[in-house]
Amino acid sequence: MTHSNTNEVTKPAHYTSGSKEAIEFVEATGMLEGFCLGNIIKYLYRYRQKDNPVLDLMKANEYLVRLIEHVKKNEKPKSKYNTEYWKEQQRLMQNATAEFECRYGG
Repeated sequence: MTHSNTNEVTKPAHYTSGSKEAIEFVEATGMLEGFCLGNIIKYLYRYRQKDNPVLDLMKANEYLVRLIEHVKKNEKPKSKYNTEYWKEQQRLMQNATAEFECRYGG
């Protein structure tokens, strides 16, 4: 991995022009998990259409690493998980998948 690729993956110039990165805001609002999952899916879905597919795979990996760290930091014992929350997340993912397939074919 070259230094320029690392910057493009972890700190692209257009992400760091302000005082905070968008992901810092997202984390502060408690939506980091969904944000990371969405970006992982986005980068994995389109990497083959890019001039530099490895760069998008590296970006997906960067979000996966961030998600893993977030889950490790916030993980609760399984018995304490809010099953209603996860049922709702599953329902939302199913709806999003169905809408995607309807719009783009699947």
